[in-house]
Amino acid sequence: MEEGESLLVTVALNTYSWAASDFSMLPYGINAIYPNMGPVASSTNILVTGKGFDNDLRENGRCKFGTEDHYIIVEANVLDNEHLICKSPADVFTLPEGASEQISVPFSIAFQEDLYFPFTQSGEKYRMYHQPKLEEAYPKEVHVGRLSEVYVRATEDQPFWQPAPPATGEAFEQYGIKCKFGRFGSSAATYINKTTVLCLTPNTREAPSEVSTETVEINIAMNGVDYNDDSGVTVVFVGTGQGMSIGVIIMGVLIFALLIIAIIVFLFGLSTLIAA
Repeated sequence: MEEGESLLVTVALNTYSWAASDFSMLPYGINAIYPNMGPVASSTNILVTGKGFDNDLRENGRCKFGTEDHYIIVEANVLDNEHLICKSPADVFTLPEGASEQISVPFSIAFQEDLYFPFTQSGEKYRMYHQPKLEEAYPKEVHVGRLSEVYVRATEDQPFWQPAPPATGEAFEQYGIKCKFGRFGSSAATYINKTTVLCLTPNTREAPSEVSTETVEINIAMNGVDYNDDSGVTVVFVGTGQGMSIGVIIMGVLIFALLIIAIIVFLFGLSTLIAA
């Protein structure tokens, strides 16, 4: 349905004699969510696409994560008739007894009061997970200005996982696995197995001659958005620029010292001249 369209509501008691009606309703529904997974208690911004969001009850928009027995409801911010944003639960989700620590829960939206059972029923699921723990990266050095492969390993007890196929649409390409190399930027990654992903070094703004050597931390975002901070795994970017040598530093100190001496001599001579 297009924006502003509604459906006429009428009833029939004998399956064919429909009563005249002036009532109508504006249906709403979900097409996809981006990203469709995020770390537990991370407050990830989720873009919801669909129809019928820009209605009279838009201020009451809500997103629901979970089943009827275990769920969390958060507020939604309507952007337009086809887009709204809500955050994944900031609180730790109470999982059913025996559930895995990584679990996909039903996702739905609503605008009306709960009395009318307003939440959509769709096949959308949102996966909650714990961040993988990085262990090492190799090679340890890469060259600025060259596209290089870097293999990043995770521990067996906090591994990577094969991501589910993303929903197709306007934004799905943004939400695959990504690697971030400090200030040099981020790039797409490829899942190899549960302990290894393959990263490609990003294009850098600096020319190789502008960088000497710089150590940066590698961070991984399984959903393309939420990176695991303080991974402790690093790689060295090597350029062709010359770092400041000890000789240059010593020369600079000597020049500064001579400048100070010259100023002192000048002031002493000036004071002697004034005294005379």
